Amino acid sequence: MKKTIVMCNLMILLLAFEVFSNENKTINIPFMNVTAGKGICSVGIPIKWQTTKKNDFHFQIFRGLTDDWHDADLLADNVIGNAYTDSSAKDFGRLYYYWIRAYDQSGMSFVSQPVQGYLEFIPPKNVRASEGVYIDKILFPPIIDKNVKFEVWRNDSSGSKK
Repeated sequence: MKKTIVMCNLMILLLAFEVFSNENKTINIPFMNVTAGKGICSVGIPIKWQTTKKNDFHFQIFRGLTDDWHDADLLADNVIGNAYTDSSAKDFGRLYYYWIRAYDQSGMSFVSQPVQGYLEFIPPKNVRASEGVYIDKILFPPIIDKNVKFEVWRNDSSGSKK
């Protein structure tokens, strides 16, 4: 009886070691054609990639605000396929950096090279000058996102821009 329990415990330890060692094993998965949308969608940033190896890989997507991988956060895990849309990106005008990492039962790859993406900015409609009533005002329609900033240019009667 004791021999069976010891063997069973040894098998559990060996299985645990195998799972642990596989998680730390690096697999060589070269990524190709990693892209992130650059202003093509206002509700998310599409990310696409290809790998040189065909397998049932799962992917992790990381996002950062700089091109330093160590500052990036895990955005999505267990992604299947070769595309993902970052629908949590909300800041118009912000440049996001993305990395992809593949994994399967045999281990995990290094991260891809970073790619940059940003949301499409849709300018407000019905922006107009105050028609001479004010000399220092421009009328904007109500803006939902109060963090959006605008730079306003105008031509004066001589044609110069200010």
